[in-house]
Amino acid sequence: MKKYHGVKNMVEYVRTENLKPGDMIAKSLYDENCRVLLKAGKMLTETAIRVIAQYGYKGVYIDNIDEFRRESVPIPEPLVDELTQLQLMALLKNIYNNKAIQCDFFDANFMADKKKLHVILEDIVDTLRKAEAEGKLLFELEDSRNMTSWLYFHSMKVCFLSIGMAIKLGLDKQSIMEIALGAIYHDMGKAWFADTIVNKKGLSEEEKALLRQHPEKMFRFLQKHNYSVATLYAVWQHHEKINGEGYPSGVKAGKITSSAKIVSCANTYDNLVNMNPYEGSLSLYQTEAIEYLSGQSDLDTNCLRVLFQVVAPYPVGTKVRLSNDMEGVVVKNFSQFPLRPAVIAGRDVVLLHKDPTYRNTTIKEVIK
Repeated sequence: MKKYHGVKNMVEYVRTENLKPGDMIAKSLYDENCRVLLKAGKMLTETAIRVIAQYGYKGVYIDNIDEFRRESVPIPEPLVDELTQLQLMALLKNIYNNKAIQCDFFDANFMADKKKLHVILEDIVDTLRKAEAEGKLLFELEDSRNMTSWLYFHSMKVCFLSIGMAIKLGLDKQSIMEIALGAIYHDMGKAWFADTIVNKKGLSEEEKALLRQHPEKMFRFLQKHNYSVATLYAVWQHHEKINGEGYPSGVKAGKITSSAKIVSCANTYDNLVNMNPYEGSLSLYQTEAIEYLSGQSDLDTNCLRVLFQVVAPYPVGTKVRLSNDMEGVVVKNFSQFPLRPAVIAGRDVVLLHKDPTYRNTTIKEVIK
């Protein structure tokens, strides 16, 4: 446990599960409507901690008056702040649950949400482009989805990954925005079907065929709003495979748009590492997902290359075994060297990316 070197009061970002009654909030927390949830300076109670968890906050800033850090492994701040994520989730819920759009393409509530969505996505694009400029564009991708909220989390994370990939590909801001919109909308066509099917485990063949209509449903809807070809076809083609074995059209690589190839990779990766109700949901470790995708022939290799540049194979807190058989815990990732993080091994912090003593040492495996 690391000391504060004589400083008795230090602001620390602490995991929600490690908060204690009596902790003092250092930065105000907000709900998805930007209303103050907990004001800075408020002392936490057990009820307040439960509320923080229910709202999906992974951690909060506290005024830590203890001699030692609360977190033995300091957690990184999310690239996109949690308030922005809450606001985006709220908009996704509004759009998904707005059944009026199925008969009124220009429903007033949707038009208002659409405008807000564009503003938030532009802010996220700017944030992630800045992170890339600072050498910090690397996603840890931890979330708290469950079987009722998974679709919103999935849409958001696919969007973040797609933006990151587009940035790594060197695309301009307008092109990145078009891909971001396609990614955020890619699964919203499932709103045309009953939740009992969308969230069902063990779909029948008839139900699978029904759900496979979701790209077309949202594509047709978005067409009415004059979205770009890149946005529309990211939605329409995100289940197409470069070997021609995807749907809805079964087209091969040459007829799949670049935006769709990006969203397809992001969609597949998130489905591998996070829960969803469908057959084939594996919940793999990040390293396992990367290894699995490396052997696939149905995704664009260039998109996979940049995907692997924006996801941390070993998120902070991962227990690992090094090739010299030492065991350790990942404490920091580096965007330029995602396979060579900083690891606490014994009493030492090993910087695998630059410590000459460990030049030939690699991470052998994740300790589960």
